[in-house]
Amino acid sequence: MQIFDIMYPNYKIILDLRRPKKSGLFPVKVRVTLNRVQKYYPIGLDLCTSDFERIQNGSVRKELRIYKNKIADWENKVKGIIHQMDSFTFEEFKSRLYDNKSVKVTDVYTLLDQKIDTLKSQGKISTSSIYHDAKSSLMRFKSKLNLMDVTSDFLKNYENYMITESRSVTTISIYVRSLRSIYNQAIDAEMVDRKYYPFGKNKYQPKAPINIKKALTIEQIKSIIDYNVEEGTNQQMAKDMWLLSYYCNGMNIKDIINLRFSNIEKDTLYFERLKTLSTNRNPKPIIVSLIPQAKEIIQRWKQKKRSPDDFVFSIINKSMTEDEKAKVKHRFIKTINKYMKRIGIEIGYDKPLTTYAARHSYATILKRSGAPLSFISEALGHKSLLTTESYLDSFEDETRRKYAEMLVPK
Repeated sequence: MQIFDIMYPNYKIILDLRRPKKSGLFPVKVRVTLNRVQKYYPIGLDLCTSDFERIQNGSVRKELRIYKNKIADWENKVKGIIHQMDSFTFEEFKSRLYDNKSVKVTDVYTLLDQKIDTLKSQGKISTSSIYHDAKSSLMRFKSKLNLMDVTSDFLKNYENYMITESRSVTTISIYVRSLRSIYNQAIDAEMVDRKYYPFGKNKYQPKAPINIKKALTIEQIKSIIDYNVEEGTNQQMAKDMWLLSYYCNGMNIKDIINLRFSNIEKDTLYFERLKTLSTNRNPKPIIVSLIPQAKEIIQRWKQKKRSPDDFVFSIINKSMTEDEKAKVKHRFIKTINKYMKRIGIEIGYDKPLTTYAARHSYATILKRSGAPLSFISEALGHKSLLTTESYLDSFEDETRRKYAEMLVPK
């Protein structure tokens, strides 16, 4: 048995075109290369060349997404096995590859890398960035970190370290919750015993970030609608996209830029939230009744229709990778927020006017108008009414004053 010390192999998921199956499909395999020696390991998946290329090149249709995720899982498993081996042999690698119980990855940063890779393969670039930033922060605090090192005391010390670094409660909470998510997955995979779980009552609990309400009043919405902008400018685009989000059930900007002509049927818009598409087994489409104001914005900025699969707006295109789309989305939201902040100052809004304010305003104004919570929840695409309640702003000062005056006898 030949052992290669220190050196580690290259690996890649490939479509083995050497021998097609009777079905005409080809087996998907892990190709491992070391010292010019190549070995192939099947992963129990067969695909045609066109489907495999689609999976490798970016976003895919729903029926292929399960295969894309499965390939990503195998890539993460291979990476974990290789990182764990002190010296590499093909025999030991094969044994570990096909024995789920033999691979016990306990290095937190390896687990975070696997999570980041999975999120990227699912097109969740923004979420993967959060995990990447959490990993970088943790590594600055402790260069090597094992699951057993993550104790209540460790988490309290990390929080204190972040405070000395002038990091906000929100940032601390996001990073610690990312670590908690990794720990929970490790428990599910039997990498660590649940009795060592460092989070929860009488242990460590992440501080809840202060939830600053972002909803506008209906009068402030009218001020935005009436605000004069020069036609064809970035400011008009920013204002229109903000209002389109507000008019369309508080639609996320990422969902707006990914809209296709097939999502629109006469006066109705149907779409599935990209944020929850991969986590919801039976995603329920959100239905939007397009009011004239929303249709006017779409008409003003839509590109010339070529097919139902074309994007409505020419912000992104089909040739872009998920990474490129994420960067465009980030720049687009930044542009909207820049111009809307200026408009917010002009209309007297006392907080930065961001794209999130459109979604919160949609929900809160409906609540103030008497719409049932169940309707608002369905319109937002929430699975839980509790999530919807967190979106809803508190009562306005005028309403509070009105009820307070009722305490005084007339």
